This record gives sequence, structure tokens and C-alpha cells, in this order.
Amino acid sequence: PASNVKVKTPAPEILVGGPATNAAVAFAMLNNGAHLASVIGNNSFSEVISNDFRETKITSFDIVGEQNSNPVLAPVITSQNGERNIFTHNPETIKPVISATELIDKVNPEIVLIDGFNPEFNIECAKIASQ
Repeated sequence: PASNVKVKTPAPEILVGGPATNAAVAFAMLNNGAHLASVIGNNSFSEVISNDFRETKITSFDIVGEQNSNPVLAPVITSQNGERNIFTHNPETIKPVISATELIDKVNPEIVLIDGFNPEFNIECAKIASQ
């Protein structure tokens, strides 16, 4: 839109997503469930995220527990021709409440997918799972 123009749109859809979450949803649909370790934390979207995971049969492990944590938001704005813009930020540094070893031992995964956020924790999970 041009500057200083208000654009009316249909109601927004607020969905939990991203590479790891989208893969977990697809895996859950094909296998009647999936496990996802991610940062949820305590914030205004925590209930929305938890409800979405329940509806999609994802067992989530919140690696920061009840700590206050700003969610990573990535609003996607699309146009009629399919072009899009994504607005996002890098997440905060986390203080996990569970170690990578404890998480892998608890879940005992057959497949591990790592996304780009929280690389230190994720790389440690990948190393342990590959053994």
C-alpha cells in the first residue's frame, strides 16, 4: 500500500509454524503424533501454542519451562499474486530447564530435525541422538 493508507483485510489467522513445527505437524498427521522440543515459555501466546499442539497431536517439550520468554513471531503478509513479506526477529538467548541428554533420553527419537534457532542446544541434541 501507499504511505498513510489503511488497508482492510480478512480476519488474520494465527498459526504456530516454522520449519521444525511444520515438519512435526506433517509427521504427526502421518504417524498419529510427534514430539517437538521448542521454546514456548510464559508469554501471551503460550496458551495458543499449547492448544495448537494438542489439536495437531504434538507432544511438546518446553525447553525453557515456565520462564518468561518472548515468542518468535513472523507475520507473513501475502498479496493476490502470491508474493510475500515476512517480518521477524532473532530469539533471545535461552536458559534450558532440561539438558539435551535428558531430553533425548526422555523422548528416545527415531528422527531428529533441527532448525536454526537455539543452535547450541540443538547441536548438542543432534550429537547425542546420532550416537
